[in-house]
Order: sequence, then C-alpha cells, then structure tokens
Amino acid sequence: MTDVGADPPGSFLAAVAAGPVYKLLGKKDMGASSLPPMETPLIDGDIGFRQHNGGHTDEPNWPTFLTFASRYLHGPGELARPATH
Repeated sequence: MTDVGADPPGSFLAAVAAGPVYKLLGKKDMGASSLPPMETPLIDGDIGFRQHNGGHTDEPNWPTFLTFASRYLHGPGELARPATH
C-alpha cells in the first residue's frame, strides 16, 4: 500500500529538479533520476528520499531520516569545538 495522496513520485521529481541547484552550490544531488523501488533510501547526497510501504504515516522513515540528518544535526557544542593543534 502506498500513500498516493502524498504523491511520492511528485516528491521524488521535485528532489530531482532541485539537484542542479545543489550542484551549483557545491553540494551533492541524490544521484538518481528515476523513482527507486519502494523502501530504497537515497541518502548518500545532500538531498534525501525514501518511500515506504504502509500508507499515510512517517514512522517507517524515521530510522532512515535520522541517519541522513545526523550528518547535519549535532548536539550542543559539537560544532563549536575549537581545533586542537
């Protein structure tokens, strides 16, 4: 079962369309231009996508989201540590 109301193909195409802008800014796109099989995470770039089977809920995507987001979100003080020489 897929959540057609959330338009996963449209969400994917929007992420693909954002890819050239990310590349222009020195970031990495998703590395894919065709909709991957369900449950396939695309999280190696700076844009992420994953479609789960299970209807209108975000719960199955949380582990993948946390893996993706952990590259950008850090605990207090982690980004502000001075370099040691």
